Amino acid sequence: MRSSVCLILLVCCATIARGDSDIFEDGTSQDKGVHSYKRHRGGEEPVEEASPAQPLKPASESQAEGDKLIKDGKFAEAIRAYSAAVDAAPDDYLNYYKRATAYLAKRLTANALSDLNRVLDKKADFVQARVRRGKTLLSLGRFAEADSDFREVLRIKPTESIAKAQIPIAERCAALMRSADELLRSQRWAEARDQLSAVLDLAPDAINVRLQRAECNEHLGDFNAIIDDTMRVLKLESTNVEALFGRGRAFYLLGEPDAAMNHYREALRHDPDNVKLSREYKKLKKFEKLLKEANDAANNGRAEEALTAYRAALETDPTHPTQQANLHLRQCDMLLQLRRGREAIEACTRSHEMQPDALEPIIQIAEAYLQLEEYERGVQWFNKAQTKGQHDRRVIEGMQRAQRLLKIATRKNYYQILGVTKQASAQEIRKAYRKLALEWHPDKHHGEAKEAAEKRFIEVSEAHDILSDEDKRRRYDNGEDVENPQPQHQHHGFPFGFGGGGHGGQGFQFHFHHG
Repeated sequence: MRSSVCLILLVCCATIARGDSDIFEDGTSQDKGVHSYKRHRGGEEPVEEASPAQPLKPASESQAEGDKLIKDGKFAEAIRAYSAAVDAAPDDYLNYYKRATAYLAKRLTANALSDLNRVLDKKADFVQARVRRGKTLLSLGRFAEADSDFREVLRIKPTESIAKAQIPIAERCAALMRSADELLRSQRWAEARDQLSAVLDLAPDAINVRLQRAECNEHLGDFNAIIDDTMRVLKLESTNVEALFGRGRAFYLLGEPDAAMNHYREALRHDPDNVKLSREYKKLKKFEKLLKEANDAANNGRAEEALTAYRAALETDPTHPTQQANLHLRQCDMLLQLRRGREAIEACTRSHEMQPDALEPIIQIAEAYLQLEEYERGVQWFNKAQTKGQHDRRVIEGMQRAQRLLKIATRKNYYQILGVTKQASAQEIRKAYRKLALEWHPDKHHGEAKEAAEKRFIEVSEAHDILSDEDKRRRYDNGEDVENPQPQHQHHGFPFGFGGGGHGGQGFQFHFHHG
């Protein structure tokens, strides 16, 4: 009975000492029977998963299993096997060293560094482990510590070639970082980026260096490069708040607010008290709300309301390049709908200045000039649009319309001659003609005024001839060539009467003669 109790206690102690830990593909260790973790985009989320205790294998057996898995390139399984060896023989430094090798193969440098530290705590003169730790520190951007490890290796084994080769690299990285730090303080972003890139060529896993280069790229406007660098950081450290924030801000600056919001939320999950992060998150929420209100109003024909909301959205971040350009363009569209062409040109010009290669602002500026009846300027801007999108249907049709309107504007304006609007009715045209024909009939003028009156009378007659004919007026309004009437210079009559009598009741006819 007593021996049975002792056996049970021994099994329990072994279980407690081992902690029933398991290693997943990312190298993390979690107690089974409490939580296991499944990977997802933002990090890890706990999933309840009970697991029975397993008896320990001999360390040598687990180590041999790990060696075979390493040889087969199955690094995640090798990590598990070496972890079992570590659990069975926690004082054997070689198991930590081999697990560190597997971690490095999976690019889990932080895990590898932790194991290498344990190795050297147990055996400080293990040259291979110190060389490997030095190279790991170098990759992580800890250049002074790496240099120290390599020099210690040479003290232990002066002929060690790898350590000799690595010392100049560590020194060069340290010098490049000193130069980059000075350039960053001077806000010389392009030069600093070049120095940091040179460092990353030698130390690709240096998280702080990548984040510094991302800062340079924000100032230089290379937001896609920020996304690349922060992705590399998050592969190394999935909960890095600065990388999550930087990546979110890059998406925001690229005009992808949904992706930005997701990254801000994930960063706040890890650091809910971060003031800068909270401020950016609230600003983005406000912008999204205003943009939705503006788009809803625009889509439902409420141009004035949409214009107000777009202007409010603009004020949430006056320095945002893409957001500002797009919102100025949307304002321009609303202003065109409201027939406020001059203001539309101002809004579209700001958008064009921010994105000079974009076609849409150029088209909108051209349309605004047409709306203001400045047709020559409209043609000029459609010409400019052709250099960006010569096959774009809007550009082709817009240019044809602008040229037609310019042609119309440069010919005689019959509406202006009669003093009526383009919307004048047939009755209004007839009334205007009668008044002007009576005023400018040459028989009512003498001397030098007679010639000017005759010229004016002919123009009035031409205008009436075109605008009183429904078909001719339509063709004239469309910019088509309309055959001008050939008025009789020797004889002009009024087609209206003055109260009866004369020529069969057809009204008076006034005759005038030259000379």
